Amino acid sequence: QYLYNTPQGFIAILFIIPIIYLLSKGITVILRSSIIIFILSFSFFSISALALIPQMNIQNIMPVLANGVMDPIKAGVLSIGYLTLPTMLISCIPKDSYVDTKNFKKKLIISYIENKVKELENMSMFVSKDNVQKVINNFLNRNEDIEIIKTKIDTIFNNSVTAYKENLDKVGYTYDEIMRVYDKVIRMNKTRVSLYLMGGIVPYVLLNDNTGRRHESLDLLCEKKDIEQLRELFRKKDLYDPKRDSLTYTVNNIDYGFQIVIDKVKVNIFVFEETDKGITEYTFDCKKKIGRIKNIAAKLNDYIMPYVSSDNKKYTTVSLEFVVADKLLTNREKDKVDIEKVKECNGISNEKIKKLPLPIVKEVRLIGDNLEFTSTMPRIKLDIPKKHKSNGFINIGTILLLIAIVVCIVLSGR
Repeated sequence: QYLYNTPQGFIAILFIIPIIYLLSKGITVILRSSIIIFILSFSFFSISALALIPQMNIQNIMPVLANGVMDPIKAGVLSIGYLTLPTMLISCIPKDSYVDTKNFKKKLIISYIENKVKELENMSMFVSKDNVQKVINNFLNRNEDIEIIKTKIDTIFNNSVTAYKENLDKVGYTYDEIMRVYDKVIRMNKTRVSLYLMGGIVPYVLLNDNTGRRHESLDLLCEKKDIEQLRELFRKKDLYDPKRDSLTYTVNNIDYGFQIVIDKVKVNIFVFEETDKGITEYTFDCKKKIGRIKNIAAKLNDYIMPYVSSDNKKYTTVSLEFVVADKLLTNREKDKVDIEKVKECNGISNEKIKKLPLPIVKEVRLIGDNLEFTSTMPRIKLDIPKKHKSNGFINIGTILLLIAIVVCIVLSGR
């Protein structure tokens, strides 16, 4: 015990006076004083602990947990509680009190823009890194208030999203364009290789619906053992490009398929194989250099199905149930539209959709040259307002002034 004969009120006053003084000096003095007090307290505690080492006796901790485990837990929670208030006070420092306000403001702007980009990605809208960096550079060195800058950033993102949605219907290819290319591919294929339609185009083909959404590509599927014949076929037609082939970038020589372009339409040729565990499907994202392996618990006759379209044409495609399963994985707005189209085809119910087994997908980042291709997914562009440039009047006036000064000097010399 210490100061046990001193009135507690007097002791409280001794502590209150320096606290009031620190509060009157502002948060900078409070923080500096706290650091000094922490160093002194830690030093005294360390010295006291070291001085007590000769008096240590391990038997003093006995008996361990004599009253059960709850007492130590309560004491631990109480000790943690003492640390909560200082932690909250540190986080309550107003931004105006920062000394390095310039860098603090920059970090706020960068984090705010990055959070807005993440919001877009959650809505399946992707922004290129260069575009994001341009937006960041556009706001970093501005002298405006941070709230005004945030408002302008929000305006850029909102306007860009609006423009993106307006132009979304113009991105990709119409149903008729896709089907013309599909007919060309079928006519080119003089081999015995079977090609199967897959992806979001399937329900539109079966319904012969050319009023629906635009499509990003034509996706076709073949057995893994037949893929080389198709490569050779398109080589002879001068359509094959090794830059669009997964084997150019693949790891462990796994074949994820390749991409060709016919009449400006991207045609993806993917592969599958039947195993003891079901179907393994390999797909290739040409832009991102990503190979995807899908393990599907199904037999071949459930995975590939023959259908007759509404205009009495025969097609063999990936089963509509597995088209829906793929759409449920990505669950974008266009995927929801495609699922509704599938319901029109075979009347699949919402209850059955909920019970559909989803494929297990593994993504593999492929190695190779970092080449730029046309994206398989439309990317949103953030339109940055252009700054008003000078019309050149000041520069011309400066030049004329310099010329006048030179002339005056020459004339005065005469």
